[in-house]
Amino acid sequence: CNNTKPDLIFIDYRLNNATGTDVAKAINNGSIKALVTGDLDINMDTCFDYKIGKPYKLAEVRKFIIGAYNPM
Repeated sequence: CNNTKPDLIFIDYRLNNATGTDVAKAINNGSIKALVTGDLDINMDTCFDYKIGKPYKLAEVRKFIIGAYNPM
């Protein structure tokens, strides 16, 4: 991700060998990052721009994408 700089990155919180927060902090290319999680008690870290709860609805993902390209 640091070499290709995607516009948006969706990162799950629970990963096999790390957390999504660990991964997001390692990405330092300015991409917009969304935390995807089913955990209710996770605090948003400043390395994420948005949080999408599981199970998620397409409308919520769409809201994030539209907001990412049209910030208020």
